[in-house]
Amino acid sequence: MEKVSPSVEAFFRQFELNNNRSDFSAAVSQFADTFMAAGPQGAQCVKASDFVLALPKRKQLFESFGCHSMQLVSVDAHSLGERYSMAHTRWRMNFAESDRSGEAVFVDSTFIVETTEQRSRIVLYLAHQDVFAILKQRGGTKG
Repeated sequence: MEKVSPSVEAFFRQFELNNNRSDFSAAVSQFADTFMAAGPQGAQCVKASDFVLALPKRKQLFESFGCHSMQLVSVDAHSLGERYSMAHTRWRMNFAESDRSGEAVFVDSTFIVETTEQRSRIVLYLAHQDVFAILKQRGGTKG
């Protein structure tokens, strides 16, 4: 696999910014109209129009556990031909200052990104861990 240009990292830096600003429309615009979401519970096709409705609830749930943002730690991207790239990402979950656990929490994701002359967009999102199980194990305000 051939290393990808820094534009893939820039794409994910924008993704990080959109999510942390709760700009759900901008975040969803970085996904294909229908994309594959996969993780420890299985895989499913997701319509971006449904996904944008779920994002505020997801953000609220994260915040109920004290997680106020996600920080992109690394992107390791490789070309899968002329049109697609595979990007392995690592994210740090940032918790409220009142959180006393002191433990950094990192999660990994893999994305397949389709890039055309017009734009780049995510066609597959693969979560390596069950993020909500991690949050529940940490504790927090959610019961």
